[in-house]
Amino acid sequence: MKIILILLALFACLRFVCSNRLKTVFYQLPSPKIQQPVRLALLTDLHSCLYGSKQQKLLHAIQKQQPALILFAGDIYDDKYPGINTELLLQGLRDYTCFYASGNHEYRSQQPLPAEIFQLLRTYGLNIL
Repeated sequence: MKIILILLALFACLRFVCSNRLKTVFYQLPSPKIQQPVRLALLTDLHSCLYGSKQQKLLHAIQKQQPALILFAGDIYDDKYPGINTELLLQGLRDYTCFYASGNHEYRSQQPLPAEIFQLLRTYGLNIL
């Protein structure tokens, strides 16, 4: 019985750590240098995961916030999951100005190569930093 409880606890921990649940966090950073508030959306570590049918859950969460800019902080692509998930997200964000800084998963991916990933991101209008 003790082994079963340990295995169940381990399974629950792994499920939590490996989940692709959407998490939204809000920060407000006042500055005397900024006269008009600017709303930014920062997306990071998406790892080509799927957030609802055709990324609708994630796209809705972004659109609801009405950001002026979207910032991608790496690891939006992952070679272990279908790249189409990332493309669905980028298709839904074509009307936004987006900036992208790569993460380690884009570089360690061998299929497609990092240069191909960056070219794909450019076709969707991302400004690569």
